[in-house]
Amino acid sequence: MSEKKIIEHLLKKKEKLILNSEKNIEKYLKFINDLKTDILKKEKEINKLQKENEELYKKYFILKEFILKNGLTFSVVNKNYNVKEWDNLYIKIREDFLIITLKDGTEIKTIENLKGRSLKSLLKEHQYSIVITRIESNLIKAKLYFNK
Repeated sequence: MSEKKIIEHLLKKKEKLILNSEKNIEKYLKFINDLKTDILKKEKEINKLQKENEELYKKYFILKEFILKNGLTFSVVNKNYNVKEWDNLYIKIREDFLIITLKDGTEIKTIENLKGRSLKSLLKEHQYSIVITRIESNLIKAKLYFNK
């Protein structure tokens, strides 16, 4: 091969490499711009979620204070338990469930997972008592009071 052909061949190869490099640069620049757009979208979503979180926390705090101040009333199916009005009831914590029991340990109501978890934090942070407030033929009403 002559020197001229070798030089032409090398020049073509180099031009091809340069062209491929330019295509790659364009591709990477587009990829970078797409990532920037995605980042901006995610930042907007994060800001929106942070605002929602702040609003939910405010509502949670108001509800928590309301419950601490006013207590909660529970209804329990009356299965002819040997109880009187103003008898104390007790709360046992089992995993994420709360179980309301009589003095003798008889379980009369289970508070399920989500409600139980929410109440559990209040019960751990504050002193409380739960008292029977009304007995009807088919229902027992009890109130959970929190001491501040």
